[in-house]
Amino acid sequence: MFVISDISSLLTGSDIPQAPKGSDATPRTPRTNAEYSTIPNRYLPFAPDNERVLDCVMNNLKLNGIITEIDGSLRFADYSTPPGSQMTEMKTYEDLERIGASIGQYSYPNHNHNRNQFHYRHTPDNHIYSKISGSSHKNNTKVVSSNVHIMNEDVRRMFTFGITIECDHMSLWYHSRSHSAVSKPFSFVYKPLLLVKFFMSILFATTAQLGYDPLVTLEQDFKYTFNIPQGPSKPSRFFRTIKPIVEYRSNNITGRMTRIFHVYDVYEVDSDPRKEFVLKDIWIDKDAETEGQIQTALFGDIEKFWDEIPPSNDELGDLRSMHADLVASKKYKDFFLTIETDHVGSHSCFIADGAVPIRGLFDAPITTPVAFVPPLQAPPSPTHGKRSTVSTPRPIPATYTKTRFQSTKDLNQPRPPRSYIPRKHYRVVFQERCTSVGDLGVLGEVVDVLQQVLIPLQLMLCAGWVHRDISSGNILAFKKDSQSWQVKLSDLEYAKPFPPPAGYKASTDPKTGTPYFMPFEILGKSYLYLKSEDSAISTSIWANGKTTTGEDDVVVHNFQHDLESVWWILLWTITCRIHHTPSKEWARPIFQNITDLSPARTTCFSKKVEGALETILIDKARGFSKWIEAARLFMFKQYRERVRGGRLRAKGSYVFIHEQFINFFNALKGIKQKDWRELELIKNNPYSVPHIPQSSEKKAAATDEPTDHDPDPSPAPTAPAAHIAQPARMKLKRSRSEDEVEHILRPERQLGKRSKGGMTK
Repeated sequence: MFVISDISSLLTGSDIPQAPKGSDATPRTPRTNAEYSTIPNRYLPFAPDNERVLDCVMNNLKLNGIITEIDGSLRFADYSTPPGSQMTEMKTYEDLERIGASIGQYSYPNHNHNRNQFHYRHTPDNHIYSKISGSSHKNNTKVVSSNVHIMNEDVRRMFTFGITIECDHMSLWYHSRSHSAVSKPFSFVYKPLLLVKFFMSILFATTAQLGYDPLVTLEQDFKYTFNIPQGPSKPSRFFRTIKPIVEYRSNNITGRMTRIFHVYDVYEVDSDPRKEFVLKDIWIDKDAETEGQIQTALFGDIEKFWDEIPPSNDELGDLRSMHADLVASKKYKDFFLTIETDHVGSHSCFIADGAVPIRGLFDAPITTPVAFVPPLQAPPSPTHGKRSTVSTPRPIPATYTKTRFQSTKDLNQPRPPRSYIPRKHYRVVFQERCTSVGDLGVLGEVVDVLQQVLIPLQLMLCAGWVHRDISSGNILAFKKDSQSWQVKLSDLEYAKPFPPPAGYKASTDPKTGTPYFMPFEILGKSYLYLKSEDSAISTSIWANGKTTTGEDDVVVHNFQHDLESVWWILLWTITCRIHHTPSKEWARPIFQNITDLSPARTTCFSKKVEGALETILIDKARGFSKWIEAARLFMFKQYRERVRGGRLRAKGSYVFIHEQFINFFNALKGIKQKDWRELELIKNNPYSVPHIPQSSEKKAAATDEPTDHDPDPSPAPTAPAAHIAQPARMKLKRSRSEDEVEHILRPERQLGKRSKGGMTK
């Protein structure tokens, strides 16, 4: 988080509200420190000029007895001196509502700024609704959590504002998908004009200036309508939500905040059948290419490869011949999602000049949450019907104990540098509605789809692209009419050309990845074969202390890493998604939400696993054991031989392992005992997580460990550093009643979390 100096001139950026100590879910954002003059210009809706502020004070507040003069200085009549501790907070700050109401009665000359529909309300015992695991902290200590919930629940919210008060010290807050900022405290008793200026900025702002996306409309039936502009002189297209497919519910404000909806074209509603699509809503780095741009570039490179005259020593010749007809007919595009339309929307703002990142803002009590800008009309979330929700806790480094592999966090450890670059809002509409491989119902279907995904990965190898984010959530299965499943490889946001350009360095901002399926070398942050193993060492080291050992390369995601993720998905499927206790118990320490290699995962990939699988797999799946081991051994040896031979950047060096994966799946299909194909799978999404009960619920249910009722370990993806954002934990929920939906974003009526303070309505 960033802090902005002296409040009369500064605004601080800050870490996002954190979950309780000891929780694995720790929401964070950058803290910024900046001058107050920076706040209105950079963060607030608009900066009321001093003339208008004084006009409001003299002709509204002073006439109404809200402000008076004491010893030549302006003071709020009800706060002439800093409030003491004799009264409760509820009583102490209730007069802020009267101050806000009087400011709201001001009329701007020439209607330059019109009064909006918001009001400051004092609701100290308000409850804030929350469905995020790990967010049990009370809102009377962290107003930021309220903003987390609001931005999770309302698709329209691009950024939010808030204030916190401790005695007479007030701090102003701003939260966006790229960072958060909080000012250093100022005294609203001795500097009342600063509070007047802030209230005027909020009460006379447009809805867009308050963070509501003008391209999204909440309808009377609680569904959203998305306006997707089509370019100059072209009419926009409008898509109405039918139901959410996936919503990533994060403990953090910063991040991608992916939402996926089943939608229909509003102006094609009378067509038979109605035209339905899938809309993806996401925040990506400002300078990042969109999924549409990446797909266009990838398709161009695929066709370019097959248009080229092959070299005489064509190491990719077999793959070139294998897929020549597929590319010539353009049917290779069937292995990817079809983009109907897309649009890049607004950008979050840059961090204020002079902002200083800080940590541990919430380690000591510093503020009492009092107010925030609430939902526009208490809009409920359009969540009628079942939906998948994702809680995105922060995957964290790990430590080892005698009993288990545990995750820890230490504020004393230096945090990796981050740029906190602005993010842009991107929406893309796809034609196909698919099922993820993590949601397929039987093992045979999973194997069929995973075998098919080798084809787009081979196309990407030839074109020189790596996917970098293979998981059970983005390998999709599409069924048209009664045909068999067709694989669709999705989520190309992190795909990049390979080999990378000379001098390439990995980004310091953490990227998406699902720890369950991350490759061994990526998690371990080093290659299996190190150049230092071949470095010479002389006995002269004892005399001069010098070695000839060189530095080892930093790991860069390559083609085999994508294949390895497919292997992990299959292993996870046959151990965790089948109702068989021995396999799930064996797999639990292997599949964890951590960004380091656990001892169990290290052993699983670096040592022979056939014997263990023979012992723990359900009888019908034991035929997989030797083929899983064969694929592991080929990968292990190829990783080492490729580095030893200095061929990491040679595309041809990855053909052999692709051939072995073809053989791997052919061997699985050749297993004589075919009853494995009908093995039913647990349909919990790979990101599902057991319900975390509140303190009032039975303690026996409050466990992170899988139970007989929710037995499968579940992946939770990475999230960006100030958070680290990635696929998270998904949980299918029952349909919400209209009353429950209404409560989600109406702070004054929400359930679950207390908020000491006031808010607007």
